Amino acid sequence: ILPYAFIGLPVEVSVQLHVESFGNIHEADMEFQVYSYFKQIWTDKRLAGRINRSITLKGSDINRVWTPDAYCYNARLTNLMLPDAETHSKVSISPDGVLEYSRGVSFTASCVMDLRSFPHDSQTCHLKFGSYAYDDSDVIFKWLSGDVHVSRANMAQFKFLGAMFSADLDSYTGVNFTTITVSYTFQRRLGYYVLQVYIPDILIVLLSWIAFWMNPERAGDRLTIGITTILTIMFLSGAVNASMPPVSYAKAVDWYLITSFAFIFLSVIESLAAYVMFSRPVKKDSSFEKNSEKCRSLPSKLLPCLNTYRRKARAKKGKVPDEDKFNGLTMNMAVKDQSLPLSLEDIAYMEERERRESLIQQRKNNAVRIDRVSRILFPVTFVCYTVGYWISYS
Repeated sequence: ILPYAFIGLPVEVSVQLHVESFGNIHEADMEFQVYSYFKQIWTDKRLAGRINRSITLKGSDINRVWTPDAYCYNARLTNLMLPDAETHSKVSISPDGVLEYSRGVSFTASCVMDLRSFPHDSQTCHLKFGSYAYDDSDVIFKWLSGDVHVSRANMAQFKFLGAMFSADLDSYTGVNFTTITVSYTFQRRLGYYVLQVYIPDILIVLLSWIAFWMNPERAGDRLTIGITTILTIMFLSGAVNASMPPVSYAKAVDWYLITSFAFIFLSVIESLAAYVMFSRPVKKDSSFEKNSEKCRSLPSKLLPCLNTYRRKARAKKGKVPDEDKFNGLTMNMAVKDQSLPLSLEDIAYMEERERRESLIQQRKNNAVRIDRVSRILFPVTFVCYTVGYWISYS
């Protein structure tokens, strides 16, 4: 029976929670673990003056006195409600009727987490307590003090920042219940993710840039590097999210991996563009093939003459110059030489062949120039993004 049941006053129960250690924080299940000592203190005037020294009750003897039915609202698994005979518990009774009910309690409680900044995030997890059967007219819970009692706060992936205490009045089916809440704040340690995610990701992106130093003709080798790094970054992303809940938003690490994937994908596109530019043939004129066999037999000594002719033919088309000389040989002599028939079509072919060779060389130079620009543009852009990323989440 409640200590003040016959006079209609509520029992004030002061609660103190001493945390021995924190267990794992599971993002996938949205829960955390706490191992603690749960102490409740109240006064029962019916026991005052009946003893001259403090006594301690343990096990099933605790059932001889009234004890609060404290209940953790968000606990998924706890031994708080187990019988005293099945857990470590005791009740100390002082001569003035003050009772201290202490028991070792473990909690596996729900913890709703916002992972948008993961792994640069901080999480706040709560433990909410109240009476299961007694409303606020019978039992009032309050915190004994606002001090945080944590014996071992060290965790592998989190740093304990502190705790906050609060009290509230909740209503269920029109009945008011007093509730008390303790909120623990944890900051995630980045060391594990730097070693297991960020450094490998950066090295994979750097590996994809090796293609910029390879010959544009080696498209197969360059694509092999690009596809391999794409598959590796996808595997890394899958490994990171394997232990994460399937949330409907992108996390900070997701944005970094997606951007890294984009850099690798663009390096593959650059390799394809350089290869196409380096290897694409020049479109041939209809007269090119017609005169190719005939002009392939032209002696090399006529080439200087043809060059001279080409320059002057641009100024005065159709008229063969006869003034410039090269090593004693003139275009006029070449045309008059019956053994070396040289028509305007032959000369046009020579111009077309040189134009083609010049265009091919220009495209090759452009492909090499693209690679040179990429060697600077890609690293500088990636470094700027990485610096901005770490500044924004620091």
